Parts: sequence; C-alpha cells; structure tokens
Amino acid sequence: FVYELMSIPTVSSAEYRLVTFVILWARRNGIKYEFDDYGNIYLTKGEVAEGEYYPCVTAHLDSVQSKQKAYAQAGQELDIKTRIVAKKHEIYVDGMGIGGDDKAGVLIGLSMFAHVDKLKACFFLEEETGCKGSNHMNVEWFNNVGYVIGYDSPDLNRAAWACSGTKLFDAEFFKTHMKDICKEHGLTDFRSEPFTDVKIIREKTNIICMNFGSGYYGAHGSTEYCVIEDMDNACRMGHALIQHLGHNRYMLEHKSIYGGNWTKGANGIYTKSAPDKDEEYFDSLNPRTYSYGKTTTTTTTTKYGTTSGTTTNTTTTTSKTSTKVDDNTIDTECIKYIVEKYDLHIESIQSAIKERCEKLNIDFAQFEDIFKNEIKF
Repeated sequence: FVYELMSIPTVSSAEYRLVTFVILWARRNGIKYEFDDYGNIYLTKGEVAEGEYYPCVTAHLDSVQSKQKAYAQAGQELDIKTRIVAKKHEIYVDGMGIGGDDKAGVLIGLSMFAHVDKLKACFFLEEETGCKGSNHMNVEWFNNVGYVIGYDSPDLNRAAWACSGTKLFDAEFFKTHMKDICKEHGLTDFRSEPFTDVKIIREKTNIICMNFGSGYYGAHGSTEYCVIEDMDNACRMGHALIQHLGHNRYMLEHKSIYGGNWTKGANGIYTKSAPDKDEEYFDSLNPRTYSYGKTTTTTTTTKYGTTSGTTTNTTTTTSKTSTKVDDNTIDTECIKYIVEKYDLHIESIQSAIKERCEKLNIDFAQFEDIFKNEIKF
C-alpha cells in the first residue's frame, strides 16, 4: 500500500491522480466518500450512536514537487526506490522529492480505517498555496466530529501545538490526554508552526485539533524522502490516541497566542506583559521553538526519534516557465484518466464475477443489468 500510494504524482492544482486513488480505495473498502463545492474529499466509516462523535484524521492532497506535474499529466507513476539506513527503510525518487508532504499524511489517514470502526477523514486540495482547500471546507460536515488528528508536520519526533498564533490544543488537554501517549511513541518536540489545514478547521469549528510528524524528511527539497517505520509509528500513535479519546467531543474556544499587551524595552525588543500560559508551558518542554516554515532542509544530522543534531534551512524558490499550457486540454486529460481508471476497475470486478459464476455453474446474465445500469461513477 505504501508503494502504491507513494508512486502517485501530485502537486498543487494537479491533485487529480491522488483524488482518483482515494475514490477507488474508498469504493473498494466500503467507505462512504463525498465532496464539497471546492473538490475536497470527505470519507466516513461506520455510524456513531446518539451522543457520540467521530474521530477525524486529515492531510492535504498536494505537494510542492513541481516535477511531478509532468508525470501526473502523462499518466505515469513515480519510480519509488528504497534504501536501508540505520535499519530503517527510506523511500525516495531520484531527481525530485517524493512528495511526502503530504502523501505520507494521506497514507497514514487511509491506513487508520483498517484499525478504527467509526472514523472520518478529510483530505484537502491546495494546502501548499495557502490552505485554499480548507478555506472552502464544508463546516457542517464537522458537526458530529469530536476531534481532529492532522498529519502534516515533518520528521517523526515533531508536532505543532499552535499554527500562526492559533492554538490547536492547550496545556491542560495535552497533560490529560496526549502527553503519555506521545512520549510512548517518541514524540516530544512541540512547536508553534506556520499554516496548515488544522488551523483553518480550528478557527471555523472550535474543535480541538492536533498536528503530528508523519515520517517525511527534507520537506520541500529535491531529496525529500519518507521512512516507512516512522510512518507506521505515526499511524500507531494516532490509533492509540483514538482509543484513549474515544467518541467524545473536545472543544476549545479559538484564541490567538499573540494576544495581550506588548511593551518595547530599552533594547528595542518587544515583550508581552501577560505571557500566554500555554505558550510558556510548551516552550519549557522544548526551548527551541523556532518555526518549521515552508522551507527546504538542505543539511541534517537529525537522528530518528530524537531532536539531536542540527538542521540548516533555506527558503525554497520556484521558477516559472514561460510555456503556456491550455487548461482545457489538461482538464480533458484529467477526465479521460479518471474514467479509464474507473472503467478498468469495474471491468476487473466484472471479470472476477464471471469467473466465479462459471465455477459455481451460475448464469452470469442475471448480473449484467447491474453493470450496465446500477454501477455508476
């Protein structure tokens, strides 16, 4: 499953291949899927009883790996390679980043459905270009969601407690529900990071959200890679949190950590007269609360599961070509690809049923109307 999903190319505004994969995966596994007007995907498994709420996982469908766009348009898969480092399996693509930010999150989110009977998932378009998808999310869909677990932080030993000043959860919730489980799975590095989709969900719903490292490294760079064991560990930790939090709802009024009164000192540095208690607490856990940002990790000696080592970040710049592309032609190719993929899927089901009918001496003709009239995309 890891290699199947990771081989799918995706980039902002060209996520249709990964969207198609999620649709077909949901159909094969009996998971209800739906879209909002923007094209974000929502999955639901099981029915909650009265007074219960769904756990929800989330990730974004795009990446910044612009070289993958040509593969998406040509209907080609990425050539995923594997190397073993420190007894762990790193997967990567020669010449470009694998797109683990955030295919790793999608992989973990889908994998959770194998372990949880009642679960929701939302996968958003165009996070990398400013959370465009989540800004158009269907807010009503979250009416029966109890909490949201996001997977869009890099590395493994890393999580966001706040995004761009928006608290995802507070110190009390962390101490009561998260601290022991996170420590057990090697996650101790909590930071205030820039934007991601859970920030938008928090601000629109007041539901408590979390955002965890999902096992991708060198985010946004040409050498970006994923570690299979770390993705597995992130999935396992999410499952443990869901088992603990159950089908309850956890709310937190949206308040910015940038509130309070600020005063300028003699040294020209501004300080807050009334420090935010949650910020102080998480700073005490991890004094190095510098932000991840949308940057490229160019050098790293960070060990798996620890915060030792140093990381040098440089800003990523994207050069635009002067080549003009006919969007209508691309749209036609997108639709053609999706229809062909779906038709092949249905044909494989039809073939399997025919074969089974022959073995059981059953007339296949009684099923033909189903394939002609009832199974629709």
